[in-house]
Amino acid sequence: MINLLRTLGILFFALIFAACSADMDTFGTSDYHVLNEIHFEEEASNPSMYASEHKIVVTTVEVPDSMETWDSLTISDIDMSHLASLHLVDSKFKVFPSDSAELDSLAREVSYVEKKLKEGSKIRIPSSHLVYMVILSESGEPAIWQIEFSIPGVVAESSSSVEEDASSSSAEEVSSSSSANLNSDVSLSLEFANALDVQISGDTILVEFPQGTDLSKVKLDTAIVFRKSSLSPAPSSVTDWSKAQQFTVTAEDGSEKTWTVIAYTTPSSATDLQMAFEDQFKVNRFGDTISIKLVYGSTVAEAVLDSFSISAGASISPSPDSVKSWGASQSFTVTAEDGTAKTWTVLLSIAAEDETVSSDKELLSISAEGEVSAATVDASKKTVVLHLASASALSSVNVILEISKTASHNLETTDLDLRSEKTFTITAEDASFETWTISADYPKSSSADILSFTTDDFTSQVSIDTAAKTLDLKVPANQAGQLETVYFSATYSDGAKKTSPTTDYLDLSEGSAEIVVAAEDGTTVTWTVSATVSASTPQITAMTLGSGKVSGVIDQSAGTIFFNMTYTQDLDLRELTVQSLALSNDASTSDLEVGSAYDFAKKKTVTVSNSTGNSKTYTIQAGYQYPNSDFNTWTDDAFGNRNDIEYWDNGNNSALSSTKTLTTSAENETVIKMESKDAKIFGIGRFAAGNMLIAYFNPKNVGTLAMTGYDDGNELIDFGRPFYGRPKYVEFDVQYEGLGDSCDLYLLLENRTATANEGKNQYRSSSDVNTLVASAWYRATTVESTEDPDVVSITDAERSGYKTIRLKLQYGKPNSASPIYNSSVFATSLKNSAGIDNHLVETDSPDDFDVTHIRVVVASSALGNVYEGSVGATLYCDAMRLIYE
Repeated sequence: MINLLRTLGILFFALIFAACSADMDTFGTSDYHVLNEIHFEEEASNPSMYASEHKIVVTTVEVPDSMETWDSLTISDIDMSHLASLHLVDSKFKVFPSDSAELDSLAREVSYVEKKLKEGSKIRIPSSHLVYMVILSESGEPAIWQIEFSIPGVVAESSSSVEEDASSSSAEEVSSSSSANLNSDVSLSLEFANALDVQISGDTILVEFPQGTDLSKVKLDTAIVFRKSSLSPAPSSVTDWSKAQQFTVTAEDGSEKTWTVIAYTTPSSATDLQMAFEDQFKVNRFGDTISIKLVYGSTVAEAVLDSFSISAGASISPSPDSVKSWGASQSFTVTAEDGTAKTWTVLLSIAAEDETVSSDKELLSISAEGEVSAATVDASKKTVVLHLASASALSSVNVILEISKTASHNLETTDLDLRSEKTFTITAEDASFETWTISADYPKSSSADILSFTTDDFTSQVSIDTAAKTLDLKVPANQAGQLETVYFSATYSDGAKKTSPTTDYLDLSEGSAEIVVAAEDGTTVTWTVSATVSASTPQITAMTLGSGKVSGVIDQSAGTIFFNMTYTQDLDLRELTVQSLALSNDASTSDLEVGSAYDFAKKKTVTVSNSTGNSKTYTIQAGYQYPNSDFNTWTDDAFGNRNDIEYWDNGNNSALSSTKTLTTSAENETVIKMESKDAKIFGIGRFAAGNMLIAYFNPKNVGTLAMTGYDDGNELIDFGRPFYGRPKYVEFDVQYEGLGDSCDLYLLLENRTATANEGKNQYRSSSDVNTLVASAWYRATTVESTEDPDVVSITDAERSGYKTIRLKLQYGKPNSASPIYNSSVFATSLKNSAGIDNHLVETDSPDDFDVTHIRVVVASSALGNVYEGSVGATLYCDAMRLIYE
């Protein structure tokens, strides 16, 4: 019975201590993009990682007899920075360098497949057995990796493009995993003189010209394809664009596309009708009515049609030629080229004996809606120029026209398209007429600025001086040899375009070149493009630390180096030995020495310099993940229950946990399940919460009956274990069914003055001081609440139904609203004098203290330590991650 009571006591005093907090301070996107490991279902052993070279070697199992080789492999696991993403490279490059600076440069130049790689993704294996991937940080910072697959019995095809020497000038191209690193661009762009518009529909290019354009005589200005694609036949060889033409673009990777180019004129909406009779005396037009009077003495029935005409491209029904006997009224429908129809009424009558006829046909005035100045009218040349506000106004112009009172005209005065000039006639009563030309213009810009400028083949910084009309390219020293052919893209002022050079590249090998830009009004401006080669920057190109000889991840642009150490191999980050150090040519540093140990727990500043006086400063930090934080490695406790994780502990180890299990594995032993329960049996016991702790539960072996004297279960726990990292964030992937209760998730970083017995609190003396260096705490009824001040973000986790809670560690005093102040963390007195003293003291100067211990609690009931909460409240935790920046 005593053993049973002891077991029950251990069970009902199962404790959960976790506080969840969220930092609401300013937080930007993460730049962290480290690829720790990648595994494949078909691998024969763990891949070899060469972090400093960004290379991975994967040896596969034997190829099945049914296959000649592995044509694809399946990713089984990816271990990388949280919020980073992994993508296949889909562009080409000349060599895969080993120098970290060149690797950074290459990563920014290559393009990659938008779709993210994840567990289950299949990777096609090219004949070279080389695959290239880019890992992107949340903020878009890239790093490129090469994966070499060693397939037993299958020899990879040689690729002369990949040189062991990073300075290789090989012109060969590296093939990639997603078809090839060769470009597949098959686009085609055509520019014609006087074209109104160019539209692309599928594989057809439609080119619109003004009404009346002779398509057999139009001229092609330029035909543009991607600079490494080819075009056949040459469009410049076409002499007649009135017929459909076909061109084939062949991309660099061999893919092809045949384009059909169709030129056409804008269909007319004109529905004009002109008629003349042999004995005609006068004609008047009013709207859709044509009134014709024959000479005195004529007979309408005997009228003879002399001629008629309709607008170009239009049709008429019935044809006036078909009329055998004319009456006083006849109707004709004219259908325009674009389908517009107008019905005309022709009225025939006889003029009076004394009737007169006018020859007046003057243009008295003309204007347009929205014009910016009065029209320019040249009566001698019979021309009108309307002055409109913009180019867009030309396609639909409403004209107000005044002519001689007795005259008529055939100008369409509404929605007139003046993108090309039009003609119209003014006809007098006596059938005499004058033909006028009408056009429109708008204020054209004289601006010929270069607004943006980017280069395709090398990394540079560009400064544009609009006043001086100059562009200055700052070119890294290692790319100075690429200046002879610098492909570029630029944007210009509205309506402006480049007229020189006619190519899409510049020769900057002499230091400068010119670009001529023509403004919309024809004004030309010459811009000078200069290339300045930057002096070489001294760099740390590779570095390893610790007994594990871990390679640092170097971000040259940010000037940071991070070492992802292993907790069990290099625990004390304050004493890490530099195993190797590689610097760029002529670089040196007095801040590091191979074989010496340094404190990399805090960020260490290292400066390298060279003989030219240039220098570069790096911030170097080491960190690690706490062991088994993925919660995937479970062991049996002393009672045979599967609820233990090495380096962690919980308050639920009991011989009766088979009937009262509070903490256990779930989802194929990849998740912690913690459930709050009523642990009373035979009237003995209390409410208990499920929990997982970085701590030691009941190290003093307090007996069952004695436990009843502990009003705060925290005093039965020795919180914290050795730890020396200084992470910036912590993340928990969790799911919670609180039933009105609150979960607790928290992480505390401590400095302990006691060094004996691993600084355990069970041996703490009155002179030992435990200082809180940093804290992050979350306490809420759901895992979607952002009220706690340490919360940075709450997003959907990779595991379905779970949330990722990111907390920012507050170094120094916690946020004033942190749940830590509603806990016993700072309590200096014990409720049970025999309890373990875990209390901490605060500090305003966290940088003065090393981190020596970590305390983590995840619990299904926040007040489980005082035996309060909701029975059935269940917290699931999939993983904990530490993020260093």
